[in-house]
Parts: sequence; structure tokens; C-alpha cells
Amino acid sequence: MKNIIFGLLLIWITVGCGGGGSSPTNTSPESVEDNSNIPVQVVDVAKPKNIQAKSLFYNMDVAWDKNSDIESYDVSYSVEETDVWKEITLKERTSKEVEFNIRAFSFSKLMPSTLYHFRIRAKNYNGNYSEYSYIDKKTLEETTDKAVILVHGLRSGASTWDLLAPKLSKQMGIENNKYVEIAVDINIKKDSECQDAKLQDKKIKCNELSHIVKQEPFRKVSGQANETIFGLDKENFEVTSIKWKLNTEKDSKATGYTFSKFDKYSKQRVFAINFSNNDQLTFDAQGYQLGKIIENIKKLTGVGKFDIIGHSMGGLAARAYIQNENTENIGQYISVDTPHFGAGRGLYIGLAGRNAAVNLYADSKAIHALNSEEKTTGKYDSIKVYHLGYSDGLEGLFDNGTYYDEGDGIVNIGSQMGLDSLNPTRVIFSPTVKDDIKEYKDTLTGFSRNVDMVIQSINYDWDTSIDSAHTMILKDEAYINTLIGIVENEEVSNEPSTVYTTATIKIINNTDHSMSQLYIKDENKDDWGKDLVTGVNKIGKGDSKSLTTLECDKNIDIKTTGLFGADEMKILEKYIECGKEYSFESPIQKASAIKIQ
Repeated sequence: MKNIIFGLLLIWITVGCGGGGSSPTNTSPESVEDNSNIPVQVVDVAKPKNIQAKSLFYNMDVAWDKNSDIESYDVSYSVEETDVWKEITLKERTSKEVEFNIRAFSFSKLMPSTLYHFRIRAKNYNGNYSEYSYIDKKTLEETTDKAVILVHGLRSGASTWDLLAPKLSKQMGIENNKYVEIAVDINIKKDSECQDAKLQDKKIKCNELSHIVKQEPFRKVSGQANETIFGLDKENFEVTSIKWKLNTEKDSKATGYTFSKFDKYSKQRVFAINFSNNDQLTFDAQGYQLGKIIENIKKLTGVGKFDIIGHSMGGLAARAYIQNENTENIGQYISVDTPHFGAGRGLYIGLAGRNAAVNLYADSKAIHALNSEEKTTGKYDSIKVYHLGYSDGLEGLFDNGTYYDEGDGIVNIGSQMGLDSLNPTRVIFSPTVKDDIKEYKDTLTGFSRNVDMVIQSINYDWDTSIDSAHTMILKDEAYINTLIGIVENEEVSNEPSTVYTTATIKIINNTDHSMSQLYIKDENKDDWGKDLVTGVNKIGKGDSKSLTTLECDKNIDIKTTGLFGADEMKILEKYIECGKEYSFESPIQKASAIKIQ
């Protein structure tokens, strides 16, 4: 930043890593043979001074002092010990304005762990050149670590993973159990045509659809936008930004890709994404956005291998990425309650035919295309595949049948268990477990099929809340432990697990007045919600009160207010783990914070 203040001209050498997991075979930026050996008139032109370079894995920053007498600069490079210099031409430079109005240029492609030599000379307005200035810099070496990508489903966002993500981060040794939330923004192309939601055979210009209400980039709760596009495909838009923030940060802290993010994010290994226009996108469009996100992560972290976990429709988005974009950089693919053969019971028809809803319909063209032999053959040969699903029970009125035929209230168990062509390990979670029964009803044939493992889960009784099992499994300790075990390459265990979805908080009032108000909230949210101790439930002086909260496995905020104008007391950003008990002690005197024991 000091160099920016002193007016450096910054030349960015920014390289995309492609969609693949292996390193690019091209060892240099796009270039032409250097003509610098042709004699040129070198007069009293000041050569570039104070050259500096910063590198990442595929990218290089080169900067030097700006000179107002100079019209342009020539930049050449050579690789490792070679003495062949290549000129980076103006044609290959994508000029853009960045902060403080500094000009920047983007190039491709650099290799990780490679020594690059750069030389720069100045040209004045009379066409005369300076002598060269030189700098050498090596790009960073790729890490052998892997990262985990968490992909949400329909009408949802990164908040889907509030319980799993911090536990994964903890298991992977990330400081303070933090993880990264990523949001994508797009620009719909002017003349692109989409299908109208209610008239599937009718095409209309995407930008002319008037009832589109854009979803928030970082979505804290499940919800649906008022969207009427059917089939917003990857050809209909361009990705304009990919923004990152830690899960503990406010949305306003989100930033795009810059070198300054390296220290903050380079060690992060768990990434929960938010698709743009979630209910509008085709599977292919979601897969395309996922590919752009993975490219972005690779640039900043040097990670070359990924596990992808997709919930519900997110499992299909992950498959679209694997089948259409790339397979080399994926180590494991895990689907969770994903409708591989579509969602039955006609549930999505009631959503006025939104794109994703129509795509998820059991007999949709999109499902058939995704499952076609052409799309799946050979794509999963080097990937470990797991299909995790929930079944409410066995066939028969009293669960006395010989196979599992119930689903999670949204997706039947056969659809969750997926395709043979993916060669998956199939795991069923159910409140009904019998040692001798490890079969499920196949969606395509109607016959029973073998499942690899059945794990005890709680009974979510989805008849009283039709989608409770489909969403509540993401809070199920058995699911969470199984997913963490798969990521850690451990054997999947069918040992029963205790489910923790709440924490207990004890408030001890050591003040000289009663506490008449108490609020607990997710620290990422602004709304404090309802008062937990209003009226007769107030906490008198010297008393204590224990409360159960669903706000756990996350950072929470607490505030209290006493009677007679007592000061507000707060504790902020305290991580509360589900299944644990915590005590908060108010100070003896009026103060600005609550003490935690």
C-alpha cells in the first residue's frame, strides 16, 4: 500500500489456473517472440526504478515507480534458466482501473513453483527507450492439502452448513473453526433468451422478465426469490464478481479477488458457496459457477484437490460441474438427500414452475440429460462417490417390511441412492434399523437393491412437517460425523450418535438490580429477536436462570438490560457449541460487558 501512496505503476501478471486439477502445461503468459534485440536508440531516458514483485501460485505482481515523462513500458520475461526472452504484448494485456486509479494489466499463464525473470524498459514520447531494469521472482509451490466445497440446494444458501462447516474446519485444523462464505454475481447478457416459467415452450429475453427479485449474495436463511425465469443457462450470463468473507464477518466485509486477501484466506480449507439467482439456474449453469469458484480458490490457496458435498439440488449442481467442466481436481463427491432421479409427489409444481423446481421434477428433461450415459460415462472413474440419504422407515404399515421405501418427505429413498454408473457407496440414515435389512426400493425398477450401510438416526416424523427430515438431517450428529469421517478418509461407521441441536446458557445476575430483558442472536444477524426473560421470567438480583438456545455451533451475541435505566450489557462473538452448557455472569457493578465463566 505504501507503494500505491507513492504512485507506483502496478502491472498485474494474473493467471487463471483453468478448470483442471493438474497444473497447466503452458509455462508462460500468452506472448510473442521478443524483438528487443533489434537496435533501438537509447538516449537519456530514465529506466524504471524500485522494481518490486509479489507472487502467489499462478500470479505475479510487478511494480515500479511511475514517471510522467514516459509514454509506455515494454515488459518481457524468461523462464527458469533459459535465455530466451518473450515480450508480453499490449494485445494480451487487459487494462483495467483499480483502487487509487492505478492502471493494471492481466495476463496468462504462470506455473506454480517456477522462477520467472522479468525485465522492463521505458519509452518516452519521442520514441526513445531506456535501458532495462530486471527482477526475478518464483511463484509459490502448490499445497498438497485439499479443500472442501459445500454446495446448497434449492431456496437456500451458505447458511445450510452452519453446523457442519465449523466442525469440518475444526477437524482440518483451521484457526477458530472459521470457514469462508463465497457469493457469485452475474450479468445477464442483453440479447439472451430464457424460457418463461409458466409457459415452458415460450422464449422471452431474460432481461425483460419483470418479476425477478434478486436474492441477497450472502443468504443467512432459506428463502426464495420471486423469480420467473425458466432455464437461465451458462450461455445467458457472465460472472462479474466472486466475493469472499469469513463466516464470522458481516456481509459488508466481503471482498473480491486481490493479493491482499492472501494472508487472510490462504490457509482456509472449507468453503460454503452461494449461487447467484439460485432458483433460476439450470444445473449446467450452477456447475459453471461452481467451476469459476474453484478456479478462484485455487489461485488464492494453491489447493489442487477438492471434496464436494452437495445437499439436495446442490448434489446435482456438483454433478453438473464434474460432468461438464472437470473431473481431475475432485477427490470425493458426497451427495446428501439429493434427488438424482428427481423429486416425486409433484411437490414442485406448486412453485409456479420456477426453473430449478421444474428441473427437479422427476420426469424433467434436465434430469434425463444429467443422468444420460453420454454425460456420466468415465466422469467418476477417479472419484470416490458417496450417496447419503434418509428413509423414514421400512415398507409396510408397521415398518415390518424387508426394504426401505420411505424418503425424507421431499425425495424418495431410491432417488437419493442415485445411479449405478457413478459406482457410489450408499448409506441410509433411518430411525428404523434392523441388522438383517440393508436394501431399498429402486426408483427405476421398483425392485429392492442392496445398500452398503444403514446408520441409526432420530425420527423426524415428516408427516407433521413435510420437509423437516430433508432439512433437519443437516443438524443430525450422525450425518455430520459421517461426513467428517468421509472427508478425513476414515471408514464409515454405523455406531449410533447422540444428536445435539441446542446448547444451555445459564445467566447469573450479580448486579444490584433485576434483569428484565435478555436477547441471544447469531452474531452475523442484525435482528435481536424476542426478549427471553420478559415479565415474570425476569432474573432477580442474585438469581440465575438457565435457557435452551438453538443458536449453537456458531458465534453468538448476548445482551441484557436491567430495570430502572440500568446499563445495557453485552458479550459479542462467543462460540457456543451444541450439546454444551455455558454460564454467563453479569458484573457486580454496571458495566459494558458480561463475564463468561
